[in-house]
Amino acid sequence: MGSQAYTGNGWPDFNGWVQNAWGSGEEGGWWGGVPNATNLVFGQNPAYYLDDFLAVYPKFFGLPTMIANCATVAGSNQIQVPSLAGLNFGQFLTSPGTFTKGTVVTGISSTLGTAQATTHGEQPQGALPGNTLTLSTVPPNGVLQLLTLNGVYQTPGIDYTLTGSTISTTAEVPPDGELWATWLVQNQTYPVHGESPLGALPGSIFTLSSAPPDGSLQTLTVNGVFLTAGTDYVLTGRTIVLASPLTSGTLYATWLVATVGYVVTLSSAALVTSSGAVLNVYQQPPVPISVIQMYLNLAWSSLVQLRWQEQWPVAMAWMIAHYCTLFAKSDASEVMETLQSAMHGEAPVGAFPGTVYTLSQAPPGGMLQSLTQNGLFLTPGGMDYTLNGATVTLTVPTSDGDTLWATWPIQMQAFTSGQPNGAQIAAQGLAGGIQASKSVGDVSVSYQVLTSLEEWGSWQLTSYGQQLATAAKVMGAGPMVVY
Repeated sequence: MGSQAYTGNGWPDFNGWVQNAWGSGEEGGWWGGVPNATNLVFGQNPAYYLDDFLAVYPKFFGLPTMIANCATVAGSNQIQVPSLAGLNFGQFLTSPGTFTKGTVVTGISSTLGTAQATTHGEQPQGALPGNTLTLSTVPPNGVLQLLTLNGVYQTPGIDYTLTGSTISTTAEVPPDGELWATWLVQNQTYPVHGESPLGALPGSIFTLSSAPPDGSLQTLTVNGVFLTAGTDYVLTGRTIVLASPLTSGTLYATWLVATVGYVVTLSSAALVTSSGAVLNVYQQPPVPISVIQMYLNLAWSSLVQLRWQEQWPVAMAWMIAHYCTLFAKSDASEVMETLQSAMHGEAPVGAFPGTVYTLSQAPPGGMLQSLTQNGLFLTPGGMDYTLNGATVTLTVPTSDGDTLWATWPIQMQAFTSGQPNGAQIAAQGLAGGIQASKSVGDVSVSYQVLTSLEEWGSWQLTSYGQQLATAAKVMGAGPMVVY
């Protein structure tokens, strides 16, 4: 076995050897004086999260519900969600890259919160004529919303490239060239509202239906040509004043609108800022998340990684699964419900011919997925129709015999048998032992629990407990020394 240091009484120095083999639990000297326990192992376990257990045994969590368009701010544990449907305290969620492992819901606000989008616009600086111009800062997502030269839209990758805060144009900008660049602050994406401002032609003053929330337009075009803010027009509240009167044509304005949602507090802060984060929320687990976390904490404090070494992660999973199976056998619900997306369709109610029609309810998102007239798609936003609550107002009246059909997405609760419920999980994990006898008459089968685990009590009741106990007997055997 190689060289071994000896103590003064002639015995090998097993203190150091046992410490290397078992960890730092051998304290006080095993071979001299009072015999102390030598099979104790001390040390801090590495982190173990719900996500780690989910990766091994996803059946205990059920199917996740995806919630899209959630607004997050880096460093903040409060997020904005479009709806509170199905959300509750203690629910576990995953969103790789957005939130850390083990994130759960710790608070839900019943009040609405608003997320304000901001469009930044400015004139790039640089010597003219020239091809290189500089922005005051780097756009957060590395792209411009738009770049115009004398009101004409410039195509990225063709007319110019953007590197950091530097704009390099393909063609030289002339001395009288007027450039205008805009971008979204904090790389956030919000709904865009578009309309034709009201005003008399010829004229210079036009009015919007409402003031843009951040006081600026995303775009303003005349017959498709971009107008530059501060040069071609000025916006004050809802009023647009053009530098030159508009004699004919179409004026069209777009701007970002505020989104409305609910504030949810999580156990960890967001890693990134995003308005389109996707959360996978485990809303209907067959075993409550709080119960899984309770057993996870128990396993983490009971199994020491220094003792189990490479088997520690699977030992953790076995122990948690063992307790979850026993819980499912006695306490888990046997009914599984999930939130599922569905498409609702109906014929709006109203007189034909006519322009005003009513839906059975207001679509949750304030807009229709589609509205068709005799099978032809109608364009929203005032082109072919407007929607206000449950009321659809057409631009052109219908005729006798016309058919209208409206659709929009909804969420509904549905029962599913595809995902294991508590009883099924318990049946899958309960231990049956080894078949000891079998008879044909009146059909009888008997099983014998593994005899080597008789002293392990309830650990024999599940296959996970049997695996853990079997491995633990090996782990607890200790080192063998032959000298």
